[in-house]
Amino acid sequence: MKQLILAFLLLPILVNGQGFPKKPTNYVTTYNPFYTNKSYLSKKQEEALNAKLRAFEDSTSNQLFIYVTGGLYAKNLEDYSREIFNTWGIGQKGKDNGILIALFIDDRKFRIQVGYGLEAALPAELCRQIQDEYMGPHFKKESYYEGIDAGVDQLIYYSRHEYKPPGPLEQMQTPLIVASLAGLVLFVINLFSVKKWNNQPKRKNKYLFLGILFLVAPLALTIAILFFNAITSVYILLPAFLGTLAQLLLCMTINDTDEIKYDNESDSAYERRMRMERDRDRSSSSSDDSFSGGGGGSSDRGGSSSSW
Repeated sequence: MKQLILAFLLLPILVNGQGFPKKPTNYVTTYNPFYTNKSYLSKKQEEALNAKLRAFEDSTSNQLFIYVTGGLYAKNLEDYSREIFNTWGIGQKGKDNGILIALFIDDRKFRIQVGYGLEAALPAELCRQIQDEYMGPHFKKESYYEGIDAGVDQLIYYSRHEYKPPGPLEQMQTPLIVASLAGLVLFVINLFSVKKWNNQPKRKNKYLFLGILFLVAPLALTIAILFFNAITSVYILLPAFLGTLAQLLLCMTINDTDEIKYDNESDSAYERRMRMERDRDRSSSSSDDSFSGGGGGSSDRGGSSSSW
């Protein structure tokens, strides 16, 4: 009994072996192989899309067809869309200037299939961007007409205007802004922090100089890198990242708790203390070096290891 029911349900597809209708006379095709009353687009919406796509072909000779159906029924999305495209012969012969939007609602999948003649104007990267930014958000809300219409508008626009992929600066724009703002915030913190070293002008000026250097140098390096168009985008972010890291290290140095207790000493007192610490370190090093070591014994597995 189950086999009979399944055969009855699949009868429309079995009769029409390719699973989709012959090339339509209109640009928009909504197809349900099970002949239910379910409608994906209203008649008014189909008419609006057909009028827009007719005007598009009349002005450019490019053909854009839309196919909306229920599901793929275990077919591969890319292969099936290509089969529909080639069977319908979308585009002008010799120009291969056709586009197909294939939407499979039950599977929540869709594809933009582009003919050879339009691949330069509509590369895969651009089609994916159109899907993600203009069509997919509408489809998630089941606003199928709005998503298709938005995608059609973008495809029409870019088929007439050359698409330029984002450059290195555009690709890294957001992380570059974040890194630069972080560096600027740390610079402001350092600017206020050096006030505690007013009694040591040399030290204060050194910190100020380093803070300004770590702020300006990354900007200058980024501008210099942009002159090399072939350079990868990650290198654009490197100066800002290193500048922010340097500001952080400078902030830790300025606010070092072991040093802040000496914030009232003068430059001469600070230099004298530093000499004393260096002398003490050298004295300690000499004392350590005077130990001649043991008698030259060796060891293999002696001792013990432990864990907790």
